[in-house]
Amino acid sequence: MISKTIKDRLEQADKRYWAGDNISEHIQPGELDQLVDELSDKFSGVLDSLVIDQTNDPNSKGTARRLAKMYVHELMAGRYDPMPPATAFPNDSDERYDGMLVVRSELKSM
Repeated sequence: MISKTIKDRLEQADKRYWAGDNISEHIQPGELDQLVDELSDKFSGVLDSLVIDQTNDPNSKGTARRLAKMYVHELMAGRYDPMPPATAFPNDSDERYDGMLVVRSELKSM
């Protein structure tokens, strides 16, 4: 299992891997695809436990893989992709902005 390989690598490097942590520097090329494959099998088990016919229901075919890709590439992308560079600018003039400014980065295509 690739998840165990990644986990072992993190533990060997004495790195924390909590849910909100970015672990991208410990992911090697090709491992995210392997993680999607591993998760597909697990999501298939979840769908089976929910008593969903993944064989005959055309709406459910491929759902396990779609869920796996969604988790890795969308919902938890900030965990597996390198953090984008951030720049701080001084805001100490008489005309300073006192509100919150949020800038979203562009999503990478899959």
